[in-house]
Amino acid sequence: MSGVEAVLTHKDVPPRKLPRRDQRACYILEDHVRFVGDEVAAVAARRRAIAEEAVDLFKVEYEILPAVFDPEEAARPEAPQLYPVGMFTAHSSV
Repeated sequence: MSGVEAVLTHKDVPPRKLPRRDQRACYILEDHVRFVGDEVAAVAARRRAIAEEAVDLFKVEYEILPAVFDPEEAARPEAPQLYPVGMFTAHSSV
């Protein structure tokens, strides 16, 4: 699209952690989205209006994954996981 300089996905962005106070490691773009509206790409354009128009052209297909809404069921080892194992880091309270 004219005026768009780049479109980046998780494949184009180094896995840098964003600064957070909670225990979950959070990255700028990930290959696993958790809800409709989660960031899947970034657009760099000459003007904001062009970037917004380009984003409107994206077509994202979502795979519906199993979900758990009961805390006891979610605590079971075989329960679906929202975050992969190892996504949590040590956290010290301030």
